[in-house]
Amino acid sequence: MQTLYAYSLTEDKDIKTFEKALLKNVDEVYEMYIWTLNLLDEVSDYVLIDAEGRANKFLPTEKTCL
Repeated sequence: MQTLYAYSLTEDKDIKTFEKALLKNVDEVYEMYIWTLNLLDEVSDYVLIDAEGRANKFLPTEKTCL
């Protein structure tokens, strides 16, 4: 959006320069999207490991407290 706004304000309407900048920004957004998907995968792995660790903790019962 910033690139399009900058293009609309500039007096020099060189399309090639702004097209290159716009395509670069699209690639960066795509890369951030992939990183976000990877983050979701990492968080889900952590949740499974954390849940497994919590399930294996020693919880005292009435029998062990006596």
